[in-house]
Amino acid sequence: MAPKRKAKQLDGPRHTKTPKLSQRREQETIPFFTKLPQEMRDEIYHQVFSNTRVAWGRRPADRNLAVRFKPAPNALALLRTCRRIRDEIGDTWLGKVLFHFEELEEMLDKLTPLPVQIVSKLRHIRVSGKALTLHSFPFNYNLSLASALKLIPSLRLDTLTVFGSLAGRVVAQYESLNKLIRGSSGWKELRYICRFSTILGYAEGSIIWSVPSDNLLRRPQPSDWQSALNDRDGDSQPSVAIYRSKTVTNYMDPIDSLMINPSNWERYEQPIPGTKEDDLKFGLAADAKITTGDEEHKEVLIIVRRGKAVGYETKITTAPLPAASGETVNQLDLTGKSWNQIRAAHIDTRPSEIYHYPFDSDSDGEEECVEVADSYENVNEYSWAPLDSIHWGNHDAIVM
Repeated sequence: MAPKRKAKQLDGPRHTKTPKLSQRREQETIPFFTKLPQEMRDEIYHQVFSNTRVAWGRRPADRNLAVRFKPAPNALALLRTCRRIRDEIGDTWLGKVLFHFEELEEMLDKLTPLPVQIVSKLRHIRVSGKALTLHSFPFNYNLSLASALKLIPSLRLDTLTVFGSLAGRVVAQYESLNKLIRGSSGWKELRYICRFSTILGYAEGSIIWSVPSDNLLRRPQPSDWQSALNDRDGDSQPSVAIYRSKTVTNYMDPIDSLMINPSNWERYEQPIPGTKEDDLKFGLAADAKITTGDEEHKEVLIIVRRGKAVGYETKITTAPLPAASGETVNQLDLTGKSWNQIRAAHIDTRPSEIYHYPFDSDSDGEEECVEVADSYENVNEYSWAPLDSIHWGNHDAIVM
């Protein structure tokens, strides 16, 4: 049984000793407090934390090596300078810092133990869109990001940024994005970034799952997603926009995402079929305009904004994940289970009958992992892993 990771709290560093009176008086007399008005100090705090990122999680570097990120050692150093600065900042830093998680599992480990008073103050999260594999004989099940968000009550982000890092699993990325747009909560603005344009142009014949799902059927975008969002939010002016990179990427190399720079964005829309017959044929064949040659190797950014004054906070519920069963669809019943219970039953311990999962990166146990401190010049920058390092995951898994 793998040891359970201890969740790292997000409520900032703690002082164990109270400063002496002379120390507090000395703090009051330094020029930062005597020369700068409160408004300017608040702006300094805002600028510092808005350009701060704290990161956790594992990213593949090659087939047998992974890098595990931890926060930069001085990421929150301003909170440690003196008690008065800490008191002035309070917990406002929680709404300014970008919390980055390389893995969905890491995000759940860190956030689910936190009290709702802290979770409700988080405003910016970035996470991989790769579904989390849950083991249960005789199937593997994939827990989607949309379902995982239901395990974090009171989440109300300004921006949720998702990297569709499943290189080659474009159908899974499309399904993940569909689930987020059509039914997830916890975010006001969703930014979904894909390394290739294939997500918008794959053929329906490339769907290899035997489980039928409308989430797998490609539709003209962004009009279809816009319609789904209109159904959710009514006349509150929700919006969906798609952008492609103007620049072609070298797809086999590790490379920084180009979509952090808006000047590199180019608006993209797929034409709506003109007739019912055209509509029925849509997606049966790949869209050669964006899935061949250099056109395929352009990144895609989908920006989804919920409607004005729409409630988007995740709700506290005793049944965070749906239970379902049927002749053609088998789903793992997670009704009412917490993340700790799900982790203990389907990640930390595998049923003894299961001795091998095809394409499962954890099945051989041979991957070496090196821990490094996160470093960046721009909090929004992101480096794609090289394609030859990607473990493809279990193709037979059922996505929840």
